[in-house]
Amino acid sequence: MQIISFETIPSTNDYLKEHYKECLSPTIVTTEYQSKGRGRGNHQWISKKGEDLIFSLFVEDKRDGVTLTMIMAYSIVCALKLQQIDAKIKWPNDIYVNKKKVAGILTETIYEKDKHYLIIGVGLNINNKEYAGLPIKCSKEELLKTIYETYFSFCKKDYEHDLLDKINSCSYLKDVLVEDEEHGYIQYERLNADGTITITTATNEKYKVSINTISLRNKKIKYKSLSFDS
Repeated sequence: MQIISFETIPSTNDYLKEHYKECLSPTIVTTEYQSKGRGRGNHQWISKKGEDLIFSLFVEDKRDGVTLTMIMAYSIVCALKLQQIDAKIKWPNDIYVNKKKVAGILTETIYEKDKHYLIIGVGLNINNKEYAGLPIKCSKEELLKTIYETYFSFCKKDYEHDLLDKINSCSYLKDVLVEDEEHGYIQYERLNADGTITITTATNEKYKVSINTISLRNKKIKYKSLSFDS
């Protein structure tokens, strides 16, 4: 696998979008700092030089972006577990530790004739105290290697039967009630193989929504009898 490293770059995802024709699958682009890092919905990803693990993975894969995002998220959770850090996945693309966001994933797709490429960008706060510094005992290079080796090992497994239950078991939202305009407080119960989330209302009705429609921004949530704003 090719790894391209930069000291500074505007965005690792944007670099791959501009240069993917020159890259083999898989390729990783990593940097110490990106000046135009972004997350889902074009939200800015703020970091300081050397404080985060920043990388993007370029792959040719027929699977959809939701599936590969979840595999990457679970790979990060597993890598952090090896560092004795209990991390959770907040759908659709964030990693939380102790109720604080420590990582975001931005997956973008490129279609070209019969080819299907994906760019999976990751920003993991390691030393950024403004967010949540993590007690990582290894180098960033070692952590990156653990993440991508775990990711590729999981890609060989059957997603629906081998991974989905494990991904659901480390959901940040499974024990959280979220305020909803139509239904009062709802529970995001389970991620399904088709990229939908099963939701349960206060009256025990169930329905499904696309994972990409989920946002806790400006919503009140309850967690183990505590109520706070996201």
